[in-house]
Amino acid sequence: MQKWEYCIITGVATDANGRFGGLNPKLYLFLLDGLEEKEDLGDNTAFQRPRDWKKVSEAGYIAYKIAKLGIEGWEMVGTSIESYTEGGVAHCIYFRRPIE
Repeated sequence: MQKWEYCIITGVATDANGRFGGLNPKLYLFLLDGLEEKEDLGDNTAFQRPRDWKKVSEAGYIAYKIAKLGIEGWEMVGTSIESYTEGGVAHCIYFRRPIE
């Protein structure tokens, strides 16, 4: 039987005009003993990003991380609404990849 590992990006937002961004976005791994925060993707931690990504917008960095997960073999498998306001919606994006 195929085995999987899972991760999630929280706080991926779209505003009322459909613009992509973040609301305290973070990347977590799902583990047998709970969640492990792997990376804070928000602008408040931009100084921790790889050198070429320090000045990129929060939305641009989230897009980069989603693309990088795909290259690393993670498949996007779903989304859920994390919160909703009149100004927009924050989503969680779920990923999985097979365990070799």
